[in-house]
Amino acid sequence: MSTRRIVLVHNKRSSKAKSVYKKVIHPLEQANLADGQLVKYQITPIGPKNNAILLSRKLHEGDLVIAAGGDGTASIAANAILQTSFSKIHFAALGFGNFNDIARTFPADQLGINKLIAGDYAIEKLRPLEIKANNKRFRYGVLYTSFGLLAGAANQFEDKAKRQKLYHGGANIIYSTLMLLPYYLKNKKRHFLPSFTLDSRQYEAVTDYLAINGSRMAKIFKTGRPIYRKPEFLRVILDVSHFVRTTPYLLESVTGHMPGELSKRDDLIFKTPSHIATQTDGEYEEFLGVDKITIQKAEKYLNMVV
Repeated sequence: MSTRRIVLVHNKRSSKAKSVYKKVIHPLEQANLADGQLVKYQITPIGPKNNAILLSRKLHEGDLVIAAGGDGTASIAANAILQTSFSKIHFAALGFGNFNDIARTFPADQLGINKLIAGDYAIEKLRPLEIKANNKRFRYGVLYTSFGLLAGAANQFEDKAKRQKLYHGGANIIYSTLMLLPYYLKNKKRHFLPSFTLDSRQYEAVTDYLAINGSRMAKIFKTGRPIYRKPEFLRVILDVSHFVRTTPYLLESVTGHMPGELSKRDDLIFKTPSHIATQTDGEYEEFLGVDKITIQKAEKYLNMVV
């Protein structure tokens, strides 16, 4: 049995909190771990940034961090790890959320709790996105970050009534999509992404900017190779404000030919200080009075358990 400390990150507000207890928390509590070997951190409604800060202060070099939840929980754990000076922390994402792209990209849950405890697993290196606002680090992104209309849609899942529906049996992708449809129809013509300059080109009428780092999402674009190990990410700029304009994107996503461009660094320069919706790995936040957004690959890697 490994002597690594196990730091379990979970969220009681998750739609699958009962499953997390049954399949993760209880087995860990019943395992023959040494005193102090299991540390639990519960996500609280203080925002992803503050949760990541608090969690980072609990981490030690060599820990195994297990995030049992959706992409939001996994993202908080990843940001906490990346804020430390440690390089030997291992990170396992177990998918118990409404959206589990991180866990599906790095399927540690297929190993089972006993193998995680024993250290019987492999490590895949991931180089995350680093996102800055006005030249100051905002957060890290594991698989993607987006700005604009689609990012604003993510905020719909913060509504308490909708969370309750998810909790009582509605936690699936079909239900989630139907939940977002009224939002899209109501907001598709709003000016979510102000005019900006990127690589000396002016963008006036787009709804979304995406930076993609995960192989699962990259499959719908012209490049599907594992880019999370590379110094580049995939840049995508969309206009989904009208059905006619959106239809080609949908068709190209099915065939894996949606246009995207590899980039090592993007600087989005706005004409005036702007209010912009952003979503990174399932977590919704907002930029207020931002003049410049920078996206590039971080220098530090995550050690993903697979």
